[in-house]
Amino acid sequence: MADHLPVHTASELAFLAADAADRRAALEAAAVFLSGAAQDHPAGPFGRTHPPALQDWLLAAEAAYRWLQARDSLHAVAIQLIAGQPQKEGITVTTSLNLQDDQDVNFTLSGADDKGVQVPAPTDTWTWTSDDTTGAIITLAVSADTTNCTVSAVAPGTATLSVAGQSTGLQGAEAIMVSAGPAVTIDLVPGTPQQEPGV
Repeated sequence: MADHLPVHTASELAFLAADAADRRAALEAAAVFLSGAAQDHPAGPFGRTHPPALQDWLLAAEAAYRWLQARDSLHAVAIQLIAGQPQKEGITVTTSLNLQDDQDVNFTLSGADDKGVQVPAPTDTWTWTSDDTTGAIITLAVSADTTNCTVSAVAPGTATLSVAGQSTGLQGAEAIMVSAGPAVTIDLVPGTPQQEPGV
């Protein structure tokens, strides 16, 4: 049975542990809240208060859980660039993140909270830039909503891709290393001409 258990990353395990803690806290908070409400409930015919219904407890727990999920500690405090699959410009290929000079790759955004747990990137207008200001190594094509950017390789070299949120001030960066692709043509390279022997 162990072979069929899902494999989680350290970030996913941290998120699951934090989520489980929130769910327990929500159940406990609902129990405390409704026990106080029951004490204020009018007494029944035998002088006893009526305990809250199970549905009331579950609804209170759900509301508490949603509040915990929306608290500031789970908001993104950093932005990470997530590279898509590098591909031939116009043709999908399987290769490494280091771009060949005939490839492009799409970057999207992901957030991380102050404990490194992955959370969605906050809504913002994002500014994408490269230190290759002349476009000699890479060029950028930013989507209309600014949430992703396609990087196209131009020539071998190294450039830094950066992104910054205009409202949040969050920033992220990634090094793009462009190398030459494999040979697709053969050139004849002449040596130095020399006199024929005996002539």
